[in-house]
Amino acid sequence: MERLTTNKPVDEMSMLELAYNSCYAKDGKAIYEDFETVRDARDFARSLYKGYLDEELPTDDEDFDGRMMDDLQYESEVHLRGLIALFYRNLWAMADLRETLKAYEDKQEQGLLIDVPVKPGDDIYFIKLHFNGASRLGKITVNKITIDAFEIRVRGFWYDWNQEVSFTLKEFNKTWFLTETEAEEALARMKGE
Repeated sequence: MERLTTNKPVDEMSMLELAYNSCYAKDGKAIYEDFETVRDARDFARSLYKGYLDEELPTDDEDFDGRMMDDLQYESEVHLRGLIALFYRNLWAMADLRETLKAYEDKQEQGLLIDVPVKPGDDIYFIKLHFNGASRLGKITVNKITIDAFEIRVRGFWYDWNQEVSFTLKEFNKTWFLTETEAEEALARMKGE
C-alpha cells in the first residue's frame, strides 16, 4: 500500500497528500494546515463564529469543547452553529485519524508489522508428505498464531492424526493454503500432473 501520511512541508505536497495531512496533532491540539494557513482547530472555529455569527466563543478549552458539544444539537443544514461545531469535530477527528495512520505507516516502513493471512478460527489446507513418498491434503482450523525469535507459526489441530500441526509463515502458498483448490493444485504440481 502506498503511504498516505507525510512530514513534507505543505508547499511540497500534492493536493492528495494535503488532503491526508492537512489536519494533525501537535502538543495535544488538533492543527489545520493548508498552503496559507496554520491554525489550531479551536482558534479556527472561534474565528468562524466571530466572522459569521459575530459571537465570541469561550477561551477556556474545556468550556469551548462543551459549547461545541452543545452546538452539535443544531441541524448543520439549517444552523451555522451546528455546521461550525461539526466542522470543528471533523478537524480533530481527522487529526486523530492521521496520527493513528501515520504511526501504523511508520511501523510498516520499519518492518515492525507482520501481515499474517489467517487468524484463529480460519480453516487452512495443507499438503502432508508421508514417509513412503505419498502425499495427501489435510485441513485444520487455526487455533493460534505464535511468534518467536526465529519464525511465525500457524498452529491447529489435525483430527485425522490426532495431533497439533504447525506451519511457518514462509511456507504459506508452498505447503499450506487458504483454499482447498489451491492446495489441490499445488499437490498436483508436486506430483507432476
